[in-house]
Amino acid sequence: MNRRGDIAVTVLVLMTVFLTGFALFSFYTHYGKIEAYISDARFIESASFQERQIEFYLNDFSERAVLDSYSDLAANGQFTGTGVSKQNSVVVLNDFDKFTSDAALRGGIIEGIKRIAGEYNFGSVSLDDFKNSLTAGKFNVGVLGDNVNISLEGVPIYVNIVKKDYERIYIGNIPGIGRVIPTLKTKEKIVSSIGIVYTPKFSLIINLESLGLEGYDKINVAAVSCKNNANNNAIQGCFNSELKNFDTAVSDVGNLKKVSLNSKRVFVLNGQLKKIGFEFILG
Repeated sequence: MNRRGDIAVTVLVLMTVFLTGFALFSFYTHYGKIEAYISDARFIESASFQERQIEFYLNDFSERAVLDSYSDLAANGQFTGTGVSKQNSVVVLNDFDKFTSDAALRGGIIEGIKRIAGEYNFGSVSLDDFKNSLTAGKFNVGVLGDNVNISLEGVPIYVNIVKKDYERIYIGNIPGIGRVIPTLKTKEKIVSSIGIVYTPKFSLIINLESLGLEGYDKINVAAVSCKNNANNNAIQGCFNSELKNFDTAVSDVGNLKKVSLNSKRVFVLNGQLKKIGFEFILG
């Protein structure tokens, strides 16, 4: 029997078991520390605060961009797209014309968000990354009917948790009156530190009707259904019934009817209080 060989194998097995156990112990101890940090109230509060900041600015930028885009399309007579006829600079809405596709509104919103974000200097790592994502167009905008959907992801939130402890250390004796006073000093000691990167996804829905406006599709449906009413009062009443957020005025332009829509709500546009309004001729 080769006892030396048996001993060597036994030692090798014991060393393997020891190293495996030590590795598992280190892993679970380290994992437990990370888990404890993540559940630490300071981490949750810091991450939540930064997340709320980004949500606030994203909502503010998006709402302003929606209003700017909607207002620009109305003011420039672009709400029916290109190639439409005009009479005295007023768009003539014929049966085959429709109000602008959602793509025009979407394009204006995207450019508006990029422009508005570029006007800000935050001085915060997470907010600066948020700004850079917006100015680079790294977000999604979708327009469907009355709803504008905006989503953003890939903006990191940085949280650094530092655990500290304090200890009393002896620094010497100070002569006192008739006695010697031992003196202690409090020394700060960093026990551990860990940096965590949290990357949430942000999304919001802006409803045009809730904002005080109407979807272009809805206005188009109203134009088609109201144009054949007998007189101006009937056409006006029809529009007022279909579009709750706009006041309507109807006037004659030759044999045609001109419809003027003005929002009931007043908005802040370019630093001024204004209503959003546009007009078109029912062809």
